[in-house]
Amino acid sequence: IRCGDNCYMEGITLIHPAGYVTRIGNNGHLDNVKCLAWYFSTDAYSMGDNSLVENSFSKVTDDHSKAVANRVMDKNNTYFMQMNGSAVAFSYNVYSDIDEYTMKNCDVLHAEDVWDSPVIETKHGGGANMSNYLLEDIRVEGNCYSLFGLAIRNNEWVDHQERLYGQLSNLTFRNIDVEGEVTTANWIWGRTPTDNFENILF
Repeated sequence: IRCGDNCYMEGITLIHPAGYVTRIGNNGHLDNVKCLAWYFSTDAYSMGDNSLVENSFSKVTDDHSKAVANRVMDKNNTYFMQMNGSAVAFSYNVYSDIDEYTMKNCDVLHAEDVWDSPVIETKHGGGANMSNYLLEDIRVEGNCYSLFGLAIRNNEWVDHQERLYGQLSNLTFRNIDVEGEVTTANWIWGRTPTDNFENILF
């Protein structure tokens, strides 16, 4: 579903699209929305500025929450991970600055079954400065392939006309519980010595 600004959706189930399940404009609000998909590129929630996703469930084969807009909150949601994609993706090469994303009181299921996707991930090859991210009270069921994968680096989705590399700052991860084991190392990875991660609090 593609929807413009001021979109409100409640109590609907979206099944098996060929691409993103939702793309919502600014001031969006999704409440008790279920997203079910098995193709790649079926990201669940892509929200605009000043938006809220709450009390929702997603079982998709790509990223569940795209944290790439300003003042977005995800709360009281459940993310059922499949073979591809993260529960929350901060960036796939964002080029405009982002300020303030919050995820609170969410559950992540089947995080051990993915190919190479951490629960919380960024592959930031764009020039945006991204700041003020808070993730707290997150529960991961069972084992977990990897919990954190934060990278500022070139990747196959970069706009190669854009040669700037941005910054991730003021990231807070609080009260995150993995029921089982983290089976692959977590990582924070910069592309060059001048790439910046600042003020990361675990």
